Amino acid sequence: MNRLRRSTGSSFIEGGGRGKRLTLQVIDEDEDDEDDGSNHNDFKEDGHKLGPKTASKQQQKQQSIDEAMKRMERAKDTDIAFVMDATSSMGPHIRNVKKSIQKIVEKILETHEGAYVRLAIVAYRDILDGQQRVQHMDFVTDVSEFEEYLSRIEPVGGRDPPEDMAIGIQTANNLTWQNPTRVVFIVADFPCHGNEFHCFDTDDFPDGTPNISIVEELDRMRHNTGDCGTMSIHFGRIQNMTDQMVRRLNDHYNIPLQEQNFSSTPEITKAVTRSVSASIFNTITTASTLPMPSDRSFTRGTLASTSTATASGGNIGSTQYHLHEKKMASTNDNGVGYGIGSANHRSLAKTAACSWEKVIPVKMFRNVDIISVTSLNEPIPVGLVHNSTDTVMFSFIDTTTTDNATSSATFHLKRATTPFAEGGCRYAYHAQLSKKASRISSNAVILKRFKSHTIMEDRRRQYFQQMEISTIAHFLANEYNKSSARPKHCAKIKMLQTAVVEVTGGTTTTTEDNQYYFVEDPLPTNGTKFTRYCNNVGYYLDTTIDETLVRFMKFTYEITNHSLIVTDLQGVDAKNKYYLTDAAILSRDVLRFGTTNLGCQAMDQCIASLDRLVMQRGWKNI
Repeated sequence: MNRLRRSTGSSFIEGGGRGKRLTLQVIDEDEDDEDDGSNHNDFKEDGHKLGPKTASKQQQKQQSIDEAMKRMERAKDTDIAFVMDATSSMGPHIRNVKKSIQKIVEKILETHEGAYVRLAIVAYRDILDGQQRVQHMDFVTDVSEFEEYLSRIEPVGGRDPPEDMAIGIQTANNLTWQNPTRVVFIVADFPCHGNEFHCFDTDDFPDGTPNISIVEELDRMRHNTGDCGTMSIHFGRIQNMTDQMVRRLNDHYNIPLQEQNFSSTPEITKAVTRSVSASIFNTITTASTLPMPSDRSFTRGTLASTSTATASGGNIGSTQYHLHEKKMASTNDNGVGYGIGSANHRSLAKTAACSWEKVIPVKMFRNVDIISVTSLNEPIPVGLVHNSTDTVMFSFIDTTTTDNATSSATFHLKRATTPFAEGGCRYAYHAQLSKKASRISSNAVILKRFKSHTIMEDRRRQYFQQMEISTIAHFLANEYNKSSARPKHCAKIKMLQTAVVEVTGGTTTTTEDNQYYFVEDPLPTNGTKFTRYCNNVGYYLDTTIDETLVRFMKFTYEITNHSLIVTDLQGVDAKNKYYLTDAAILSRDVLRFGTTNLGCQAMDQCIASLDRLVMQRGWKNI
């Protein structure tokens, strides 16, 4: 087991691992809250009195958490609109929607207890169909009323193959949208007007519907999210006549139409319930994220002194599992692709298409090694990396460099000009990083940066706080893999470990947004799909959640004596191992672990949700 100790007369931590000598220059920072807590009645759970500054921060954070919990409860309320081609060929498909709607609503309410669901219908035909060109019923809560209106829709009209889909989407935009979760299903067997969207010889309106741009209306629709809500647009595919239109809208105009199979009543039921559940998941995720503080109002110091690295006692450390000796990770899991966790994740660029910025000097920081679960009581110390062997847990550093402890702390970084992926909070870039500039092309890494920041003097703190989450999640994943909590049939979990790099000169931009980056190994590819398995409050999708992920979350809760839980699991399933990144931690100490930590309320909700799932699936001994 590694042993950390303070070197006499120096500001370095020394340790050993895999026969390597590790030397980190520890970064010290004074705590914000220097008051002694006198004349104040607020206490931590262990009975120690909080100082006035800390108590004030805690109160502010708790108020924001309470507001987020209310938003999450309301996030289940859903508006569903069907925008349907109602020309003569669509009769059977209109009837299929009618047959399926009762079961759809029942399944939504069964899965999302207490949800408030409203339904609307827009029926469009063609431009020359006069008064029958478009009709609609605004949102109602009565399923029978919705079914009755569907029964009265007469499938008539339509001359040339394309139809007036544009007026249908425009009409849907003008409905009285209210609920946070908003879902649209555009259902058609033929495309919209406009030669670019089809290959038919006949189109009475080859430039599209006059005075209505379908692209602009779809763009308006996708941004109709309301306050802390989401909008998802789906296309109910019936036949291949619409394929060119969907490709054109997706690829050329970046309109994210998600195709669903609407060929039969069972397929409609499955597609709609699955899509609505995913949309509710996204809305809850959006609602659960607190705003990025513009100061230190939600945080406590995360740059701790060395003494916290070997803390013992406190409220963390009670365990019912057998833990093996900790070893430093040494695997080299190389891969090219990467997906960044977000409900709204989208790919922005490919490696082959990268253009690169110039090589710049950077400093690298990482957390010191976690010795035991008891170390998690306090913030994990951060060290400035001098020696390349300090980073042996990362595959992207050349460990053959023989720097001594007092050598330069400079590394070299080359970053792609544009991000290849965008998440709700971060951008991700392909990059190369090395101790030696001459070897930089052989060390591929992933860089991430926040899309928004705190004030400049707290930026380093913001990045270090997220790095601490990664370090703790990595440590607990290793302990889970070695413990009796993971049965043999359950896959192992590898949490990618993160370091922070600080640009020290030669920056490629005049703004201050790129001063810090997270750096980590690329995720493995081999055709695996990036998936968000659950969000930061443990809300999951039935189609993606797995037994080992549930066991891991419960393990982190039990092994830390119910003081924290690792959530927001996202990454790739590589057969016998999950590779995960960008985790969140819920903790009873609301001033740690950033804006995704919603404290006790979210922890209790997360555990209750996992317990229900365990019971439903019949998993044993969790």
